[in-house]
Amino acid sequence: MGWPSYTNFAAELGADFIALSFVRSAADIEQLRKLALELGSAAKLVAKVEKIEAYEALDDIVAVSDGLMVARGDYGVEAGVARVPLMQKDTIRRATQQGKFVITATQMLESMIQASEPTRAEATDVANAVIDGTSAVMLSAETSVGRYPVEAVRAMSTIAEAAEEAPEIHGRARDIVQDTPAAAIMHAAVELADEVDAAAIIVPTSTGGTPRACAKYRPKRPLIVLAHQEGVAEQLAIDWGVYATRMDHADTVDELIDAALEGARDFAQLEPGAKVVITAGRAGIPGGTNLIMIREVPEPGARTPSS
Repeated sequence: MGWPSYTNFAAELGADFIALSFVRSAADIEQLRKLALELGSAAKLVAKVEKIEAYEALDDIVAVSDGLMVARGDYGVEAGVARVPLMQKDTIRRATQQGKFVITATQMLESMIQASEPTRAEATDVANAVIDGTSAVMLSAETSVGRYPVEAVRAMSTIAEAAEEAPEIHGRARDIVQDTPAAAIMHAAVELADEVDAAAIIVPTSTGGTPRACAKYRPKRPLIVLAHQEGVAEQLAIDWGVYATRMDHADTVDELIDAALEGARDFAQLEPGAKVVITAGRAGIPGGTNLIMIREVPEPGARTPSS
């Protein structure tokens, strides 16, 4: 079965993501996107970087992809194991600068196929990927055929959470030109949340563009996202620091803010009275982010002041 057949199968299943193996150029992803759109699929497209040609054309591939996967196995065979660490770090950095998610995969906890605990080297590998700014770390044989699948997931989660406490996440977006009011507001929301020690950043969204733009800065505060469109919350689960759920469409900005505060409180179990930063825009209009404010999480049953 060729990849067009797999794409058709993914579209029929309503897949949230489609990853393309052995990408060589941006044209491969553009061809996949054309086919996916023709099939009515809204899946996000992931380019697997495992060919030397892909790494050489990385910026072009990043530009047309929704995300990347650092597939270390085949790249190590092609370029040599010694070249994998630098490729991984550079791919994470360049993907982050363009606001794209990146997955680090292959043999991350390989020993846990047979052992109930990871090696110290494996723990360091997972932690370094997180510190470098990877959006997600991925298990393969550890959970598909391994003897300790639950323990492997638990170990990876524990290691990743500990690594997120690093004083500096190296892959965070830097020196990004804020060329639109929306981009400036999203950057300011991340900075403001740190300055006021907010419990979270709350982002109601239609398409997911606003939280993705915030996530590229690798914020220290959780991004609580409330998505209007079906499927957006599921796709956002892979982005850094994002905790996403669904919310109903709101007719006005005031209704949107009230519903987002209440929805975030219930979904993320935020304490009433906790200080949060909320960024939003005209209800239901993609790319219309034009508002940022500091609010307190309301008590259950209380209506928030719309001001």
